[in-house]
Amino acid sequence: MRHLGLVSYSLYLWHWPLLAYLKYLNPQMLTSLEPRLCNMMAVLLSWGLAVLSWRWVETPVRTRAVLPARRSLAGAAVGSIVLVGALGWLMLGGLPGRVPEQALDLARTESAAWSVPDEADIDREDGVTRFGPDRGAPVGVLIWGDSHAKSMVPALESWCARTGKSGALAAFPATLPMLGFHRQSRDGLNERTQAWAEGILEVIRKRQIPDTILTAYWKRGPGTRPAEFSAALVETVRALRATGTRVWVLLDVPAHDFLVSKALALHAMHPALLRDPRDLGTRLLEHRRANAVIEATVPELEKAGARVLDPAPLLFDEAGRALLCLNDEALYKDGDHISYAGVKLLEPIFAPIFTP
Repeated sequence: MRHLGLVSYSLYLWHWPLLAYLKYLNPQMLTSLEPRLCNMMAVLLSWGLAVLSWRWVETPVRTRAVLPARRSLAGAAVGSIVLVGALGWLMLGGLPGRVPEQALDLARTESAAWSVPDEADIDREDGVTRFGPDRGAPVGVLIWGDSHAKSMVPALESWCARTGKSGALAAFPATLPMLGFHRQSRDGLNERTQAWAEGILEVIRKRQIPDTILTAYWKRGPGTRPAEFSAALVETVRALRATGTRVWVLLDVPAHDFLVSKALALHAMHPALLRDPRDLGTRLLEHRRANAVIEATVPELEKAGARVLDPAPLLFDEAGRALLCLNDEALYKDGDHISYAGVKLLEPIFAPIFTP
């Protein structure tokens, strides 16, 4: 305990940058070891570096074995600050030449959901966000859900342009498109979900919208109440069908436990150091297991009148590994939000909605 007390300040200074860089690079990209084991190793390395810096830097300066005079200590401190400031000024624009163009392109990947505003205002005349070439025309298709619903708008917008239909979006982050059930989350509507859902249902009934697509991050929806989740989703489908709208349930895209676009960009920069993320994408079996609750509910949803759209066949290769990029374009921004390139790949899944 005395030893830890002696090196504690150096340990405090070392542990944070090491853990921060480890998280930035993502342990999976560096090694096949468990992330928690990597964190423990980083803490041990922090302790080793703390011992060295305490012995050779902190103690000599503190005991005045080095820079004994106040003036020399102050001069060294001011000189260090000036040097760091000068380097920062000279390198203000960074060193763009150190990053390959391919890595920059991957790093610039944007989520298809980011350009679409959140919508929870059910008291407006429209009650929804419109998209498509003719936003004044009657709504032909509405997609209702969370940020994953927003990700699908570019594909639907493309179909609307081809068929002359008008689209609408009702979406709010971390909020399920369901009556009688909500999951508690930091960013979602939580207890307001029911009122929002009732308002969207009234919009669909009032405007006689022909097609409604339900989608969300279903994987996280059930929480510890899978039976309640399934029952509420089936009842939501029945309530929608009673308005006369056709109901489509879009299942999850494969999710990954790392930031896909960043991992691809870092690998492009340091291919010898960092593992290829394309070899670490989710397996089809893992994807099915993670979505077991919603997939087990599919027969009931179809019995209630819904048609189910599954994006998985378009996002896995023949070996059952999830696709992360195509033609040097990242298919995801983060771990589960599809990019513009990714949603373009999913356009064919919506064909049954727009074709007779």
